Amino acid sequence: MTLALRDIHAARSGLMLVQGDFASERRRALHEEGWSRGLGALGELLASQRD
Repeated sequence: MTLALRDIHAARSGLMLVQGDFASERRRALHEEGWSRGLGALGELLASQRD
């Protein structure tokens, strides 16, 4: 797994996550769903902290 962060501008960052070599397409889909949900929830939490 590789994670890369980059500055977008003063208050924003970008995240790139690369993960591969899955045993099946189903396993890849499960990882994609899990990361998408987890990072989405993190984004919502961080956004709520700004208010």
